[in-house]
Amino acid sequence: MRRVTIVVPYLASGPDRESGLRSLPSALQHVIEHATVVKLAPLAPSATPEAAFLAMNPVEAVVAQGPLTVAFLGHEPPEKSVHFHLTLCSVDETGVLSSVSDVQERAADFVSELDALFGAVARLKTPSLTPLRGAGLDHALVWENGSLEMHTATPSDAFGHDVFSVLPKGEGEELLRRFIDDSVNLLNTLESNHMRREEGLPSLNCLWPWGQGFRPDLPNLPLRRGDVVHVVSGSMRMQGLCRLVGYSHGDRHAFGTKLQTNYDMVRENASAHRLSLAVIHSIEEMQRHGRTDEIAWNLEQLSTKVVSPLIEAEEPFELRLAAPGGHCSVGSAPEGSSSTGLMLTYVSDRRANNTVPFDERVFDDVRVPTANVWEFLHPGFLGLE
Repeated sequence: MRRVTIVVPYLASGPDRESGLRSLPSALQHVIEHATVVKLAPLAPSATPEAAFLAMNPVEAVVAQGPLTVAFLGHEPPEKSVHFHLTLCSVDETGVLSSVSDVQERAADFVSELDALFGAVARLKTPSLTPLRGAGLDHALVWENGSLEMHTATPSDAFGHDVFSVLPKGEGEELLRRFIDDSVNLLNTLESNHMRREEGLPSLNCLWPWGQGFRPDLPNLPLRRGDVVHVVSGSMRMQGLCRLVGYSHGDRHAFGTKLQTNYDMVRENASAHRLSLAVIHSIEEMQRHGRTDEIAWNLEQLSTKVVSPLIEAEEPFELRLAAPGGHCSVGSAPEGSSSTGLMLTYVSDRRANNTVPFDERVFDDVRVPTANVWEFLHPGFLGLE
């Protein structure tokens, strides 16, 4: 049987906020009327909350940002190497670190500039440190035979501070501090940065390492579960995690942006594979910004472009729609969102007669069972294989 799993963090809002789940499009409403609805326990804080969406306990599948980024880039560094996420950022004339927002806004035009920049960055490679090119502002650094006995500041903690006050500390600090200093000295000389300064833009003149970790020994999920799940999302972290556990992942750039999802890609992934998973973070961003009309439009797109074609195909299928709450991402939850989540399981040839609403009204209903996200998303949940 085809199994389609769709995870939409924070879709189910708290009782003090309208989630849009009480007036759903017809295909989604049909599914709810014949589904099993359950509550999801809040996700606890963890380094890798995305593991729950792959039916793994996030407490047991701990991966630092650096190894996720290196895995996303498809590299296989030597064993015992420490992996860092490497953020391309700016240091102004006073020594203060900051992000560079215009690059994200013109990502398509930034490729040639990045070509020249990383042509120069190659000169920063040493016998122990290797910078790895990524995309946009997100890159990686590998320290062979490195150590985790150190502290590095995340961009959110470092930006807005004097660079000297937030430099790496601990074992290997001299090596990493030299790398940062050399990146500033080298990148400041590039013609592209001269042009940026003339245009009043911040220089792209610093490579900031953080999120260090060793590559973890995670299970090969296709071997453990007997099949490959094909995943689509817009998340670099999710794509890196999929590579570490042996699942395939589609083109994250084709999937959309933070506020826009390619629902055609969700449908195509579901129709092309027996086991598919889509993780949709755009509604999380809309909840964060209070864009209720856009949430309703996205639910209409999900209904007409994904759910309706599944029903009309008249092929047996199972749909799991999960709306987890709590710590679903490494960022903060949308203000006012509920920590409790919801999930429904619909099996086309085993339709239930459901009277449980798929919205905030069930949060206080003790008759509706509750379990963890990764348990509900496991292939064997409810005995449905």
